[in-house]
Amino acid sequence: MSNVHEVFYRDPRRVIHQMLANPDYKDSMDFSPYRAFDNDGVRQYQHLMSGDWAWDQAVSPHLITRFWNSQFLNVGHDSPRSNDI
Repeated sequence: MSNVHEVFYRDPRRVIHQMLANPDYKDSMDFSPYRAFDNDGVRQYQHLMSGDWAWDQAVSPHLITRFWNSQFLNVGHDSPRSNDI
């Protein structure tokens, strides 16, 4: 029980800010979901944002219903501090 362990920690918010500010990622990040198709009309799944999960998160009937019912208040954020990012 007297073992010594070295622990490394990085602030996730700072890491994300640094990643988004990195010009190497400029043309490599997809910020919105998309659907890609080949010449035969077959759906192509290449990255996270080309998948059904990302599409369903952005085009959710639940969110649309809440928006049109004027209840669109901080939807998708678990904490009030998430707007501070």
